[in-house]
Amino acid sequence: MYVSDRVNISDNTIAEFGLRWDKQTYHGLQDDDQISPRISLFYSPGTRTDLRFTWGRYHQSQGIQELQVEDGVEHFFPAQQADHFIIGIHRRLGRGFRLRAEIYQKSYKDLRPRFENLQDSLALIPELEPDRARIAPDSARSRGIELSIENHGDDELDWWASYSFSKVTDSINGDDEKRLWDQRHALQLGIAWHKGPWEIGLAANVHSGWPTTSLSLIPNLEQFLHRGDDEDEDDEDDNDYTLEYGPRNAENFSYFASFDFRVSREWDLRNGRFTAFVELSNAFNRNNECCIDYDIEDEDAEELILEESIDHWLPILPAIGILWEF
Repeated sequence: MYVSDRVNISDNTIAEFGLRWDKQTYHGLQDDDQISPRISLFYSPGTRTDLRFTWGRYHQSQGIQELQVEDGVEHFFPAQQADHFIIGIHRRLGRGFRLRAEIYQKSYKDLRPRFENLQDSLALIPELEPDRARIAPDSARSRGIELSIENHGDDELDWWASYSFSKVTDSINGDDEKRLWDQRHALQLGIAWHKGPWEIGLAANVHSGWPTTSLSLIPNLEQFLHRGDDEDEDDEDDNDYTLEYGPRNAENFSYFASFDFRVSREWDLRNGRFTAFVELSNAFNRNNECCIDYDIEDEDAEELILEESIDHWLPILPAIGILWEF
């Protein structure tokens, strides 16, 4: 159930209040209903400038189909809670130019545990991989700044650009750990040319590399010190080394960059519209790092060395499509 009201405080100030109530009955938990208040203020000091202030509490309950049986979870969890706080300014400069700046913070609590693969996030069956880990944060926080400029003039060319500086962390036992999708710097650019039924667009997405966790092969010193001279060599090999993970998400892949291209044409029909398009994702075929594979360099060597190889996201990917709207 949701109720809201919008109030004109003055000629250039508007306030909106909202209240939402949710309840879940399928999991039998005591904490199965939530109240979520929200407030938003809009202030326009002139014809070209808008200021916004927003605070809201949001709850996300676990869907009845989201029981993680593949990871051995046998019960549902209470709804997660997030408090969103946003301050933004929007400025219209004339000739189709618009500037926008936002500062935001999102604070999370009552988080349910999740499962991640520390090395390979693209595994076909991730729950069967040996790097599967259970992440149970006490709380989490996301905060950042976003700046953007765009131009939608009356001519045939539109373009936009945005930059964000952000940080997303989990709090686990008093320590902050980067979340898997943390990207400190992110830049997005786009340009579109349109004339008549034709449109051609190019978009770029560049951001800091996503976090990853290191893995090391550590000699088991206790085994070396207590090894007997008459011990069977075949019984030694599996116990002389231990695989040890470094701090979670303390390392980063190299920066990600992708350029996407699209060309489309429309035809107006008697009873609708027909569109055909060609797209190229990662048009420059850049190798963007995504995952790490580990292997023993030489299993017969006296000293074992862990060899790592970097896997990549998808290469250049063409697509052809049609759309009929009626």
